[in-house]
Amino acid sequence: MAEETRHKAPHDLHDRGFKELFQNQDAFLDLLQHFIADPWVWRVGQEAKPFQLSSNEFVTEDFAKLQSDIVYQLHFAEAQQNLDSEDFFVLLEFQSSVDSRMVVRLYHYIYEIQRQAFKSGKTRSEVPLVLPIVLYDGRERWTAPMHLHELTGQAIRPMISSGVEAIDLGYYFLDVKRYSINELLAMKSPVACVLVLDGANDWKDLHDRLNAAADILEALEEGRFSWVTTWIDHVIAPSLSSEHQSEVQAILNKAHPKVAREMVANLGRVFDEELEKKAKEGEL
Repeated sequence: MAEETRHKAPHDLHDRGFKELFQNQDAFLDLLQHFIADPWVWRVGQEAKPFQLSSNEFVTEDFAKLQSDIVYQLHFAEAQQNLDSEDFFVLLEFQSSVDSRMVVRLYHYIYEIQRQAFKSGKTRSEVPLVLPIVLYDGRERWTAPMHLHELTGQAIRPMISSGVEAIDLGYYFLDVKRYSINELLAMKSPVACVLVLDGANDWKDLHDRLNAAADILEALEEGRFSWVTTWIDHVIAPSLSSEHQSEVQAILNKAHPKVAREMVANLGRVFDEELEKKAKEGEL
């Protein structure tokens, strides 16, 4: 298939789209509940306001600037045995390509989050726990190390005393492109719908995926429905020609769950027209 036929938004659009989406606490919780099965996620869902968006910009000890994607600070009313403290952080990073030093980047972010927590005076008695998550939407198989110890001297480890532990770090890894369309749609989740659309190979595939998601979109409440329409507007629409961008925006301005099927049909027509336009212009 020629490259021009692909619906392929630039990486910076994807990053901005994901940041915008998951800065919404409900969308962040939706992601956790559908893709991470650990008990702490269940606990987050039980408390009314257990978390808040935290600063993702840091000035290191040597005055260098460092910026992660999204950081949430979570608070439980009572500490749990599987958590070191009542307060902890979740670091969410987005990747569209394989980064062999991902775990080292996470290590730097985590150190700065912990250092800033001490510096702020919010926590003095202990080092806050930081749980890193990498959301990967690339097509290439992820081959980067999943733990810090994979990058450190393996020959020395057998020589270390049993009571001494070398620093290690792992991360939750969400390889969202490895989920099938049916697996994602079965979640009946607006975040999963966004990921279904994000996986489209071309405009026809995008049209088909929208049709497949129509039942779920129709059943969403309006606020969650807007997560999907905002993604279409901010990530998908910019890849269209200018006249079709305007059409998509007009369709989305009238969009509502009750008319989800009409929205899907109209968007599908625009995507088909975009494909025809490129064919006539000799871009296929």
